[in-house]
Amino acid sequence: MMQTLRDKMKHIMLITLLAFLATIIFSWGMGGFKTKLTKAQQGIITVVNGTQLHYEQFIAAVNDQLDRIREQTGNNDIPEYQVENVRNQVWEQMVSEILIRDEIARQGIQISDEEIVYTLRNRPPDFIINNEQFQTDGKFDYQKYRQALENPNNYQAWVPVENYLRSVLPSQKIQQRILASVRVTDNELFEQYKLENEKSKVSYISFKTQDISNENILVSDDEIKKYYKENKEKFKVPEMRKIEYVLFAKKPSKEDTLQTYDDAKDIIEQLKNGADFAELAKDYSEDRATAVKGGDLGFFGRGEMVKPFEDAAFSAKIRKIIGPVKSNFGLHIIQVLAKKKEKGNIKVHARHILLKFVPSPETEENINTSAGYFYDEVTEKGAKSFKEIAESDGYKVNTSNAFPKGSFVPGLGMANRVNYLTFANKKGWISRPVTVNDNLVIFKITDIIGEHYKPLKDVEKTIQNAIILKKKKEECKKLANNFYDKLSKSVSFEDAAKADSLKISETNFFRWDDYIPQVGKNMEFTSAAFTLNKGSHSKPIETATGYFVLKVIEKQHVSKDNFKSAVDQIKSGYLQKKQRAFYMAWYNSLKAKAKIEDYREMFF
Repeated sequence: MMQTLRDKMKHIMLITLLAFLATIIFSWGMGGFKTKLTKAQQGIITVVNGTQLHYEQFIAAVNDQLDRIREQTGNNDIPEYQVENVRNQVWEQMVSEILIRDEIARQGIQISDEEIVYTLRNRPPDFIINNEQFQTDGKFDYQKYRQALENPNNYQAWVPVENYLRSVLPSQKIQQRILASVRVTDNELFEQYKLENEKSKVSYISFKTQDISNENILVSDDEIKKYYKENKEKFKVPEMRKIEYVLFAKKPSKEDTLQTYDDAKDIIEQLKNGADFAELAKDYSEDRATAVKGGDLGFFGRGEMVKPFEDAAFSAKIRKIIGPVKSNFGLHIIQVLAKKKEKGNIKVHARHILLKFVPSPETEENINTSAGYFYDEVTEKGAKSFKEIAESDGYKVNTSNAFPKGSFVPGLGMANRVNYLTFANKKGWISRPVTVNDNLVIFKITDIIGEHYKPLKDVEKTIQNAIILKKKKEECKKLANNFYDKLSKSVSFEDAAKADSLKISETNFFRWDDYIPQVGKNMEFTSAAFTLNKGSHSKPIETATGYFVLKVIEKQHVSKDNFKSAVDQIKSGYLQKKQRAFYMAWYNSLKAKAKIEDYREMFF
């Protein structure tokens, strides 16, 4: 009963929140309705070649994906950066669907009834193949499937499958058309085989900037001024803005906390009266990852759980119900099922029911109301009184550092909508309540710092270091060239190194795409290692850290015979890789040509 009520309350809270957000987004945040509404005011989040993507359908898709993540992880609290990633992924997917649909229409691709029938009979979708109704001993039974397919009594049952195929086959057909021309030749496969299996081993001498002392490198004032003048764009600072804000945190009230304790006591009472722990965990526990397992945490040792939970579990008697135990996760009701000693350490097998401290619908409503009242108050009395009114009402006023357009907001993190509104309005403007990480924020634009260049005095040390590094790099090049000149005069690699007291280092065998310790990933270095003959040396090779001269010690070549035995194994993977690259190039070209109006920053 209690869990059902909690679930209903969450549903009501979600509806209330969405309605509140809609008010903020379509009225408050847009400055009120006008005669001609903007796309964002109409709830349009994106327009792709004239096709409108509405906020409601977008946010529904985002919430579906977030729900799947919650089910998979058992964690209801998804961090904001992950929510932002999901929004971006869903947006890309929905834009892709519109672009592909438009291209299907442009090419006149249609699916005939015959194609539907053929696909149903010969290439049933995965959800059919994996359906237990069409399996025998855990494997897809084609005869059982055909009997169900051809049974006239099942006609209506196949209509949804037919509709599904009509929706997905056009996309498959256009993909087949695009990829039809993608082929791989034996020469391509052999080159790929070489890239993956050929190995080289080299010795080398490094001339690194880190090995050159700064002591004898002088930098004049004129050099600093010249560098500043020639590289001034490096020191350009975009327009920056500052805000002061009041945060209305969505935290549980004292009454909410007491209610959570009461709920925990009620569950403990039920357990004492003989209720099944596992069933109550499934019904009530807000640790969804373990709730489905009856709250079972398995065996764990010390240091694996938060301290309050650990202390309670390790001191508890077996089968006894203990709690509620408070941790940073909430309240735990714990039952220890067993204890054992493993490699000298005690381990405990326990299960738990977790109740989190969350704001009730009434608390949420009170917070929303407080934010609304505060906004009305500061707008009635003028922007100059923002801080004064906030402090008189008992609210803490936070002041941000300066931040550029499109970046995170200091103190609030990736608050995209706050950033957008800050740069869309004038100094002194006060926002209506904006949702940030499930909290509400009301802010005032306090300062606008125009685009400018950092003054020379502020970047002098940075420039000095850059010039020193450049001079050290030039010295490395000079040393490497001197060494190479000796090699050009038929002096051996080893003798030339000995004459200059240079250390010869040696790599292990490495492939084309490998990271080379002390060298890194440098295509010129790697290319020289594989293209030069054994015993040959390279010219000086520039890297991020300095210069290298290498000598090929040994190479492990691949044979045609080994390639022939492996060709079938690598062909499929390489073809798929080439097809993916070809398809992405085609799609990116399609997207680049499309007219996409993106209004996401006005919503999030």
